[in-house]
Amino acid sequence: MQLSQLMSRDEESDESARAMMGAQAGRRRRLEAGDDILNNISGVAELIDALHKLHELYLDIARHPTQTHPGIRLP
Repeated sequence: MQLSQLMSRDEESDESARAMMGAQAGRRRRLEAGDDILNNISGVAELIDALHKLHELYLDIARHPTQTHPGIRLP
């Protein structure tokens, strides 16, 4: 799915898209490194809802910078 999205969105060839993906950290490593993860596997409405929740978390962090805040994985 990631390969076809890259090829269609950026009009990359199969070879070029595979080379780009090969140069990136793997999915598992990116997920382990991320504090906040949005899974874009549902529809646009679900993604927008998740973005609003993440935005609210960031606003809360800004209002209370000395409190600890766990990362969030949405949805």
